[in-house]
Amino acid sequence: MADFSDDDNSVFKKNMIAAIVLIAIFIVGGFIGYSNYKVRSSRVSIDKTTLCPSEENISRYTSVLVDVTNNINHIQKESLNKYFENLKLNLLEHEKITIFVVNNESVNNIKPKLTLCNPGNQIKSQFTENEGIILKRWEEKFNKPLSKTFDEIVTGGESDVSPIFEMIQGASINGFPTKTKNTPKRLYIISDMLHHTDGFSLYKQNPNFSDLKASSYYHHIKTNMDNAEVTLLLIYRSGFEKFQNKTLIRNFWEPYFKEQGARLIEAAAVEG
Repeated sequence: MADFSDDDNSVFKKNMIAAIVLIAIFIVGGFIGYSNYKVRSSRVSIDKTTLCPSEENISRYTSVLVDVTNNINHIQKESLNKYFENLKLNLLEHEKITIFVVNNESVNNIKPKLTLCNPGNQIKSQFTENEGIILKRWEEKFNKPLSKTFDEIVTGGESDVSPIFEMIQGASINGFPTKTKNTPKRLYIISDMLHHTDGFSLYKQNPNFSDLKASSYYHHIKTNMDNAEVTLLLIYRSGFEKFQNKTLIRNFWEPYFKEQGARLIEAAAVEG
């Protein structure tokens, strides 16, 4: 029987090492290829302007309604900017945020001021995505436009009317699409919450929702909010403190939102 020489052993070892390396390369290559496939197959196409995917891929709807029919002072504006920055940083990926503003020019035409979707700022695969490009897209096309728009509209003014019911109705219609019942929805309202029109006014003490519901005006302003969660950011107005109290929230706005199919989860005063 022939004996293996040292040279034969050396060649054999080298061949084994080469085979192991080759197998490792195939495994790593397969893993990278599979990861690439998974990332690409899970990636949804988005609109280049709004950064939004198709409605079935929206993770959550958030509408921010800013009532500037009355003045917002400097401290209140700073407080609201801080609140909005925190809200923006905690949006889900593919969450759709729509900003509405109601001022003297828009009281009869409540349309979105800006609509964008959060494209996300985290890479899903270091093999197929560039972190710098993703962060730049988030900053330039999402973060900066949102902050700029919000800062510009939070100013305040003076108006003879304050159509808050119509504002909420417009935000529901334009911010929460139909056939999205299973998608979570949120509405943030920045306002003094003192509706005042010819049809109905909250410039009175101890208002009750039943008074509004019994009026013919109610049939024109009721809306379906599709189980949205509502947060009120109250702008207190000098001289109106007797109207802006817990009774206003408990006896009027809580039952109002419940009747619209929504849930009032928080009512907080804006500092200033």
